[in-house]
Amino acid sequence: MEEVQGFVEQSCEDGVLSGGETDVDCGGPCPPCETCDDGILNQGETLVDCGGPCPPC
Repeated sequence: MEEVQGFVEQSCEDGVLSGGETDVDCGGPCPPCETCDDGILNQGETLVDCGGPCPPC
C-alpha cells in the first residue's frame, strides 16, 4: 500500500472492510461481492447459485 499525505491508500485486497466496500474487499469501489444470486458459479457452489454455501440445488 502507498502512503499519501499521511493516509494509507485503501485496498480491495487488504482483508479489511474499508474504503466504501459493502463487504470485506468487495463491493463499492472494489469488484462486486460473490452472492448466491449473481448467476455465476463461484464461492464453492455445486451448480450456479446453489449448493455449497448457498441453498441446496
